[in-house]
Amino acid sequence: MTRRGTTLVEVVMTASLLVTLSGALLGGLLVLGRQTRHAVAALDQLDEVNRLQERIRRDLGDLVVNPFAFPQLHANNSFVISTPSFTSIQLVTQRPGPAHAERQLVSWNAVPAPGGEHLLHLTRTAWQFRQPGVWSSPVRFPPGWPQAWVGDPIGPVEDRWSRLRLRDIRWEYLPPSRPEGRTFFRVRLVVLPEGAGAPDVFTLMMGLYTPDPASKVAGCPCAFARCFDPRFPDCDCCNHPGAP
Repeated sequence: MTRRGTTLVEVVMTASLLVTLSGALLGGLLVLGRQTRHAVAALDQLDEVNRLQERIRRDLGDLVVNPFAFPQLHANNSFVISTPSFTSIQLVTQRPGPAHAERQLVSWNAVPAPGGEHLLHLTRTAWQFRQPGVWSSPVRFPPGWPQAWVGDPIGPVEDRWSRLRLRDIRWEYLPPSRPEGRTFFRVRLVVLPEGAGAPDVFTLMMGLYTPDPASKVAGCPCAFARCFDPRFPDCDCCNHPGAP
């Protein structure tokens, strides 16, 4: 029995088929690699957004809310939002401390980042706030916060959101039209994805308790304050120095 040899045409066709299959396999691996990198980058970016929203939520949740008859009066009192851009905010926060409640003046500031992508560079700075009581006067710039109220900086400036690719941030105060015991903030983030694609929009909505004006009429201005304990009622607890 005679074995037929391989012709040149068969060799060329086999080689061409192998090259084609190898190219297709390599191309598929490259596409899969790019998709994996994009997916990882998207997940990293989403994680950064979640971390930023949680940081903002903590600050807004600790906002000092002075008692007013109308929720519109809280604006430019314990917080100030930049206008007309609405991209920055300064607010007074209060958190429990080792010995007494601690207040801070917190500034979230967004400025244009270097480069040609029209991104924003976001930072957070905090100072000691030395006004332990209640104030009703609005804060206007200039001159800004009373100098005696602002103390030393607390920690370094936070700017770890550079990977976020932040295109826009909007701080909005949304008070109800009439007193209802609460008021609202909305923070809108616009971030650019890695590579091509439409911007992603993330919205944080926060509701905050506000002192009930009726409590003042009832002769107990601190009835809805954090320090008030109905078992041992102290209607003046929120006016004590360092009260939570």
